[in-house]
Amino acid sequence: MKMDKSQAKDIDTDALVQSVASISSVQKFKEEYCTPETVTEREIEGLGISISQWAEWDCLKIMKVFSAALEDSNFHSFNEIVTAKIEEMEAKNK
Repeated sequence: MKMDKSQAKDIDTDALVQSVASISSVQKFKEEYCTPETVTEREIEGLGISISQWAEWDCLKIMKVFSAALEDSNFHSFNEIVTAKIEEMEAKNK
């Protein structure tokens, strides 16, 4: 279930970011924010919104979070691609 723009405006993103930051486990996140039938879509969308808000829509920060997630889940070859892009973006910003 995707949110349309009018629904997205109604989200208290500051509270959502604070709530997500205080959750210490993925299971707790799923229990608090997701129902069994929508866990994947809502989890991805909620975390994406939270990360975007936390990063203040800064692409480089978002990419670094993505890189950390890839590394943590042992997707090293994908992370190499993302890391190369991060380094390219950082070089352009100098």
